[in-house]
Amino acid sequence: MSGPTHAPPWRVGAAAVAVAVAALVATGCSHGDGAPSVLAAGEKEPRGITVTSPAFDSGGAVPERFSCEGLNVPPPLAWTGVPDGATELALVIEDPGAPDGTFVHWLVLGVDPASKGLRGADPPAGAEVLPGSSDNPTYIGPCPPDGDGVHRYYFEVYALGRRPAIDPSASPVDNVRAVRKAAVAGGWLIGTFTR
Repeated sequence: MSGPTHAPPWRVGAAAVAVAVAALVATGCSHGDGAPSVLAAGEKEPRGITVTSPAFDSGGAVPERFSCEGLNVPPPLAWTGVPDGATELALVIEDPGAPDGTFVHWLVLGVDPASKGLRGADPPAGAEVLPGSSDNPTYIGPCPPDGDGVHRYYFEVYALGRRPAIDPSASPVDNVRAVRKAAVAGGWLIGTFTR
């Protein structure tokens, strides 16, 4: 009579890795605190640019006036660290915790790389606003479902050496990934909002 059979140790390890990878793909990457991240598997957090706002601190609540509950205008942003040689900046706002997956609230290309920030309700002069997840080429402020808890919003700035190929038929999330891949530097500010 033979005893129970066990998988070789290398197979158990491979199975565990496969389960972990499948879990990451199913739920999206997350921060150490368990909150979802805008980064896809294999993407690295952008470096080099510091993004701040006089309206809210890093990790703090985005004031209501910048949300769908208020004036629905972009908050003022400031950035430093844009490298020499950048040909343009891209501005992105995303909520990775939206019910149907990452929601792109704003995607702007063609921002002057010499600019130091964003002030006012209009996109920077000469910039091109692309459709986000609402299918509209406009800013959509934080607007999580009622009672869905605290959502984290990534206010991202990317320095581009060249404009990435943007596919009008691709999802806004895929176009943001193309921007992130083409970036020579970047950074973000995370704000929170709840309804």
